[in-house]
Amino acid sequence: MKISQTMTKALLTAGAVLGLALGTQLSAQQVSAASGVATVYYVKGYGIALWNSPDANKKPIAGRKLMDGTSWKFSQTKVVNGVTWYKVGTNQWVSGIYFKTSAPVKNVSGVLHINYVPGYSVLLRQAPNGKPTSPAKYLKHGTNWKYTGTSVVSGKTWYRVGTNQWLAGKYAAMGYAKTNRDIAATYLQGKAFSFMPVLYNGIPVDKAMNNPKTPQNLVHDGYQYGYFKNGNTVRMTGLGNYVGVSSRSYSLDSHYLTIWGNKIPYSVNGSRVSFGTWKNSWGSATVTMKMQISSNSAADRANVDSKPIQD
Repeated sequence: MKISQTMTKALLTAGAVLGLALGTQLSAQQVSAASGVATVYYVKGYGIALWNSPDANKKPIAGRKLMDGTSWKFSQTKVVNGVTWYKVGTNQWVSGIYFKTSAPVKNVSGVLHINYVPGYSVLLRQAPNGKPTSPAKYLKHGTNWKYTGTSVVSGKTWYRVGTNQWLAGKYAAMGYAKTNRDIAATYLQGKAFSFMPVLYNGIPVDKAMNNPKTPQNLVHDGYQYGYFKNGNTVRMTGLGNYVGVSSRSYSLDSHYLTIWGNKIPYSVNGSRVSFGTWKNSWGSATVTMKMQISSNSAADRANVDSKPIQD
């Protein structure tokens, strides 16, 4: 069967029109008139190139860069080879590799604690470097939290601690927060110390000793010294070589150090530990005691270990 020349031309013309229509439709699928604001996520102090077109024959615009951390309005997007391009001005396009409508998130997890100011809290944000959470949510200094993602905005790290809840990295420290007990336990290791009476029924010991009713062995027997051998044992002794050295257990909680019936209050300031006074009974009297940490623990440990009577 022969096809006439007229029919052949008609078919070719229809095919061309159809091809043109399909081509136009495919192109339209890649271009969007969407508008909004996006931010440059690149390297702090550096910028990304601005191009005259997103197409294959594009050229960079000389002397124009969008700096890391800056935000720009866009009026159109176009996908080229799987990459979204954003139109930020007339013949001005930016690759979406480093230009995002939201901060890129790295899905990593771990535990952090809030490192701010004791007694105060940190406000969370809805997004990295975004608006405050509504209603406002705060995380208290020293508390521990799990995080499930990180994001870097303008060179600063943010941690995702909940749905639409982000914490600025400058207030985060990795791992669990150290408790007062942890700090005190570390501080005491290897330290030499001494106990001594300072008040007898509320009267300074040096004055109380002038009273014949005050036990004359108060200072001698009330003074004890030793050192922290490990995490639960002290080596203790008293004045005189005839007083032996013995091992005693001790315990720590968040407020008290307890050694051989002495419940000693303490406080923590940074890595330093300070000890308060406590009261013991001496017969019918009350004796106020204090504890001192040696300024030369090595020598005092050696002194304890050199005593002739050891258990």
